[in-house]
Amino acid sequence: MVKGMEAKQSTDPQVEALKEAITLIEKALITLNKAKLDYLTTSLSSVGYLLEAYRELLEEKNTITKELDEIYSKYSPIKGSLVYKWVKNKIGKKYWYWYLHVKEGNRTRSIYIGAKVPKEIIKSINERARIRRLEARLRYITERMEKIEEALSWSLSVRL
Repeated sequence: MVKGMEAKQSTDPQVEALKEAITLIEKALITLNKAKLDYLTTSLSSVGYLLEAYRELLEEKNTITKELDEIYSKYSPIKGSLVYKWVKNKIGKKYWYWYLHVKEGNRTRSIYIGAKVPKEIIKSINERARIRRLEARLRYITERMEKIEEALSWSLSVRL
């Protein structure tokens, strides 16, 4: 019996070492799995944020597109600018008149408007300015959406 006790006692340190090693491995796996889980959680929240930002940009893009369609259907925007300049008559007296400067190819054409500018022309020029602002915003939104698409494709292609 003494021999059995000795054998049991001699393996106890090995068993204890194995138990300790198993415990350390389990803790390491738990830590590793927790790190993976944290990484996945962070990645998913980042993807969620990107998808939400993309959705908001898409809604804004659709709104701007509808607004542009509405402007084009209601008005015929004039591409040009109003200029108020004086003209001398035959005896040298100055008169002030409005001209519309319009680009046509490589040259600028001056179109005589008269002493007073019709409201339709003013409205049309203002709508053209509004169109330019909306188109600039649309370009920005499109660029932003492309960057988000790129980030999403990169995020979804990363593997653990």
